[in-house]
Amino acid sequence: MNLNIFRSWFGGASSTGNYDGDQTTNPKSKAFVRQKSPTLDEALQLSAFWAGITRWTRTISSLPLQMQIWDSKEGQWIADNENPLQQLFDYKVNRYQTRIEFMNEVAFNLMSTGNSYVMVRRVNNKVVSLLPLSSTQMDVRVLEDGTKVFIYERDGNHHVLAADSVWHTMLFGNNVVGMSPLTYGATAIGVGLSADERSTQVLDNAAKPSGILYFDSAMKLTDKQRAQLKTEFKDLKEGTDNVLMTLESGWKYEQIGLNPQDIQLLESRKFSIEDIGRFLDIPSILLNDMSASTGWGSGITQIIEGWYKLSLRPMTDYIAQSMAVHLIEAGKRKKTRVHFDFDALLQLSRKDR
Repeated sequence: MNLNIFRSWFGGASSTGNYDGDQTTNPKSKAFVRQKSPTLDEALQLSAFWAGITRWTRTISSLPLQMQIWDSKEGQWIADNENPLQQLFDYKVNRYQTRIEFMNEVAFNLMSTGNSYVMVRRVNNKVVSLLPLSSTQMDVRVLEDGTKVFIYERDGNHHVLAADSVWHTMLFGNNVVGMSPLTYGATAIGVGLSADERSTQVLDNAAKPSGILYFDSAMKLTDKQRAQLKTEFKDLKEGTDNVLMTLESGWKYEQIGLNPQDIQLLESRKFSIEDIGRFLDIPSILLNDMSASTGWGSGITQIIEGWYKLSLRPMTDYIAQSMAVHLIEAGKRKKTRVHFDFDALLQLSRKDR
């Protein structure tokens, strides 16, 4: 796990600042004292966060990736099928992954932690393998001369990687690392997890609020009588069965806890979907929230088109330019580009065709 999180919570430098030494992708301080700081594993157990990350990874990884070269005679970009990178993406990007699996992991790390790291292996100055590295195991350090160094932790060992051997893509932040949606969205994720936890407690307890037993009498109970009373009426608070309890001799039961309606549990869970969608830059209807189906337009087609124009297309351009800078030789960048093909995603429906 990235140890910079401790510096970010307790007074270290912010991910928006420029400075030498260890870099952080997390906020400098918490927005409030009781703010939660869920880990990536915990956040992925929240259905809205899982759905948002899944939407990004599946969409980006499903887009055909094509290397193109500028044809000066035709005055247009054409497919460069002989490009070594194209041949790499057409088959296996590394010994473990196909292109779709590879881009899945790149998009996953980028959209969850704000940074993705890929180890680049070259032979005779040609890229022959690309291996994604877990962003939660990577630390980035800037030396006094401005050199960026990557330190990867694995099995208790730290491996120092040179900048030219790592393809690093980052969201906005400073000029070294990107800001993490996971940690900057900790409040929204924490509220969602708390609502899930409370829902589980309510269901486990047969939706029974806590309460007290009281009676109007000057009589004082003995310790034995008090213990017996707690045992007999335990199901009023902790039981999972909706049993019918009876009280006698003037005893009364008074509710002191809030029921799910009073704390607006369902409303909180719905709002959590919208809030996390804002941090992940995805309209809530694409996270299976049907309550906002008309928020962006008259139908799902308009919503997808809006997300494509304002979010998906800019993000793929972001990744494509990063690939060009890190994977294409400097002398060939002017006439070579990486292209994500959106034709299949944006094609007309069968009815419209």
